[in-house]
Amino acid sequence: MMARATTSHAQTTPGDPFVVVEGLGKRYGANWAMKELTFDVRPGEIFGIIGPNGAGKSTTIKILAGLIAPTTGTVTVGGLQVEDPVHKMRIGYLPEESPLYEDMTPLSYLRFFAELYEVPRDVADRRIDDSLAALKLDVRDEKKIGDLSKGMRRKVAIARSLINDPDLLIYDEPASGLDPVASAYILDLVQELSRRGKTVVFSAHNLYHVERICDRVLIVRQGSVIAQGTMAEIRASTRSTRYTVTTDVPFMGAEETARGFAMTVTDFAEVHGIEEQVKDKGGRIIDVREEEVSLEEIFLRHAAN
Repeated sequence: MMARATTSHAQTTPGDPFVVVEGLGKRYGANWAMKELTFDVRPGEIFGIIGPNGAGKSTTIKILAGLIAPTTGTVTVGGLQVEDPVHKMRIGYLPEESPLYEDMTPLSYLRFFAELYEVPRDVADRRIDDSLAALKLDVRDEKKIGDLSKGMRRKVAIARSLINDPDLLIYDEPASGLDPVASAYILDLVQELSRRGKTVVFSAHNLYHVERICDRVLIVRQGSVIAQGTMAEIRASTRSTRYTVTTDVPFMGAEETARGFAMTVTDFAEVHGIEEQVKDKGGRIIDVREEEVSLEEIFLRHAAN
């Protein structure tokens, strides 16, 4: 059984970040997995962490889950240090690879974990029913987990992450290996959990998934922060919004097209500069089209540097 803590702990106040990471570093021998990592996650937010292999992403997630200790810096969740035993009782963690007890049925497996979290049987059964209904998993006690499909096993793992009614969900590749329909369903569920007040730290290699559901995103490379914020903030800080300007007269740098003379720029101030150029030639701007660069393109640009 997990020990139930009886001591009092710090609590956050309304408006405070729920997760606070300051100066986080983790060293393995002479090598740093990450160094001086600082970010926060707000209550009820879906916060994405992305980075190439070896960026320190998985290490950061494991530290948040309380599985490994940081070398430097501090991490608090809801006012608790991640080293505090109570922290693990308040989170739901779903690793990318989530081995299950294949000889157990979903119901017996989830009841087993409810006992580890000291959840009363009646409360546990209600949560199990609610979770499996939300996940549209009809199998309860009819089949063993080893006989289920990969998508169904993933749903059981997600139900396990909810059994203790956690404040923070840490999901590493929750839709990994699932077909598009199952993946979309899992993403919708994560958004629903956020709407119900759960705070979610989310990581995925499929950057479309991250861009679709995350309120803010942290991009890390070689253990350092490259960019973080909303997609609009990241595009602004990385000059990743493009503007294609089309005019009726040629101007410096423009290419002739079927519609006129066009040029793509990344700063809207440059649009005004083009406008002045064409005015001096007696022309005008016909069209300005804004194109938002995808998170994947931003990521690949930084990963290549």
